Amino acid sequence: MSQDSSICTVSFGAPRQLEFIFDKKKVNRNVADISVPATNRTVNIMKPGCQQVMKHRVSRGDHARDDGPDWRYSLSFRKIVRPDMPKSASTPKPPLLPPNPQSSPSKASLNIKDPASHHHKKSINLIAGDSFTARLDASRLGRGKEEVINIAKGGLKISSIQHSLEDFSSSNPSISVKKVFLSFGANDIRYCKKGIGHLKNAVGDLMKTTRKLFPDARIFVQSIPQSTLTDLNTFQEMSVP
Repeated sequence: MSQDSSICTVSFGAPRQLEFIFDKKKVNRNVADISVPATNRTVNIMKPGCQQVMKHRVSRGDHARDDGPDWRYSLSFRKIVRPDMPKSASTPKPPLLPPNPQSSPSKASLNIKDPASHHHKKSINLIAGDSFTARLDASRLGRGKEEVINIAKGGLKISSIQHSLEDFSSSNPSISVKKVFLSFGANDIRYCKKGIGHLKNAVGDLMKTTRKLFPDARIFVQSIPQSTLTDLNTFQEMSVP
């Protein structure tokens, strides 16, 4: 079962409460930390990483009801990985540049020939980060009008996201990036036991690297730890000189 994808549950019948308890909780484990309703025909989604830090359960509730059914069914939708598939292959990266324009029909692929035969670079929009952006469909985001490449991958920490940007830039010198969308912090903050102050340098290095690699790009950020830049807020555009 893939740990890099969300889990969706659909409830039918008698209402219950879907309860979550933190794994590291030492006392009062019978008391839920988070409780959400699971009533008839409701959908609840657990995002990647939830089961690594929390346990979940469904409360028993009342079985004798006068205002509705006393039965309940729950459908669970998960991503299953083949047993023979390597762990690293559970979330494949989309191809960056195909060997030739006819080798891939995906709209997210770049239709670029030999860079030496071009006098200008191909402009694209780049998505990088963790599982929050890894689930985005690059082919649908472009809507057939703009090229979008998604190099995000579930489980990446801030330093690994920085390396992925460096690898992409060095492997694709003929590409000009006009927009960069970053999502980071979810896989770093879960291991913070004494605050998140130590992430300040990591975030700063990531932003400096992004500016250096893509000097003409506009950068958009979704971040869990607070940004170290005073002129940058969550989802707010940052102009890059």
